Amino acid sequence: MSNHRAIILFYVFLILILNKFLLCNAIDEDRKVHIVYLGSLPDNEAYSQLYHHLGILERVVRSNSAVKFLTRSYKRSFNGFAANLTDQERERLASMKEVVSVFPSRTFQLQTTRSWDFIGLDEKIHRNATVESNVIIGVIDSGIWPESESFKDEGLGPAPKKWKGACAGGKNFTCNNKIIGARFYKPADSARDEHGHGTHTASTAAGNAAFETHEAYHAGALGSIFNTSILDIAYGYALPAAGLSYQDYNVVKSYMNSSKDPRANILKSEDIKDPCAPVVASFSSRGPNQILPEIIKPDITAPGVDILAAYLPAAAITAWSMNDTENSPGEFAFGSGHINPLKAINPGLVYEATKEDYIKLLCLLFDEIKVRLISGDKSTCAIGSDSGSPKDHNYPSMVAIVGPMTPFTVKIHRRVINVGLANSTYQAKILSNSQVDIKVMPQVLAFKSLNEEKTFDVSIIGSGIPDGSHVSASLLWYDGTHSVRSPILVRSIAA
Repeated sequence: MSNHRAIILFYVFLILILNKFLLCNAIDEDRKVHIVYLGSLPDNEAYSQLYHHLGILERVVRSNSAVKFLTRSYKRSFNGFAANLTDQERERLASMKEVVSVFPSRTFQLQTTRSWDFIGLDEKIHRNATVESNVIIGVIDSGIWPESESFKDEGLGPAPKKWKGACAGGKNFTCNNKIIGARFYKPADSARDEHGHGTHTASTAAGNAAFETHEAYHAGALGSIFNTSILDIAYGYALPAAGLSYQDYNVVKSYMNSSKDPRANILKSEDIKDPCAPVVASFSSRGPNQILPEIIKPDITAPGVDILAAYLPAAAITAWSMNDTENSPGEFAFGSGHINPLKAINPGLVYEATKEDYIKLLCLLFDEIKVRLISGDKSTCAIGSDSGSPKDHNYPSMVAIVGPMTPFTVKIHRRVINVGLANSTYQAKILSNSQVDIKVMPQVLAFKSLNEEKTFDVSIIGSGIPDGSHVSASLLWYDGTHSVRSPILVRSIAA
């Protein structure tokens, strides 16, 4: 009888152990990497980021071995850490006063630009040597391959005196007069690119031009046929070539296999002007802004598909037209519109947002303790009516959030600074929609000097729009030379 009881107790004990083991495994499987943002870096030299981060983590994982859940401790650009967390641990961390925010770790693929001609910078355009010279370009990406032909420094002098950085590229990395500085984040041990995207992007922005594309002819590229199913990019080839869909490619391939002497002609391509161009690729990041719906994102667009650039030695889609009438709300795809570098040099008016403006905006999202963690100073948040509204953040775009099918009157305040001509007068013009009535006060801004600041108010009035719908409009300030456009968007969101 005693043996029978012992066997039963043994099995009960074994089941409990297995349940505990399975439960622990289930909990570990539910863990995901999150970034815990603690704000700016403290000025105290004695401060130990790793010790502080482990201390915070131990309070939520309730374990003395919190180090096994810590994946990274950030201590250069900002104060924070990455850790494997359960949902409950994430919520406990987010509720701490010293924590600004907790969000999932994600990998982002950066976009880049493509054609000088497409953005108006062809060889016939009058260039401004002062603006275009002595420019230092910074790239945050997957690294760079310094031996690429795009980054040779032949004919270049030393880095300009205003350069304050350093070449700290780490293992197996050398700078030159083209690549004047480099840094990297751990756990990497070098700024050397192992993925290709950083090299590609950096060479597009500041790489040496490559003219000897005709060498592809000698490599057998004449009369090539490529198989592609990507529809929202415009391929262009310096040599005779054709890009075919998978279905058409199979037709050509079938013909080639059916004949001992297959022949084909590639006719000269023709330029077709599309009134809907340019378009935004479907994979491009879009709004609306989930955190602050009163701020339109993205800001602007630029070419960034099918780019020829430097590369590592080892290494069916729709598009959106930049036309409000065809794609509403198009502002969530292209923001204020397509980039124009020439006009950006002399914009006429600018919407200047100061540090105080951004502190005020942060105060609408966080309490004063968290705002100070981000700003790194003793910033204060206004209380009550003085706290302001995100719609009044001095941004070029304007958004009015209204209730569904409810009459509304929304007033938006803005400031502009004159950077065009000393004596200039701007007249306001509204390009509106019949669903809303938009008024600007004052309608005329008269400047007497450069860097002079003026204020104005935009009133948006309507009888109500359906839930989830949008109304697009724009404000244009014009002085006879400069056209300063601001998109206006009315969004209906149920409370």
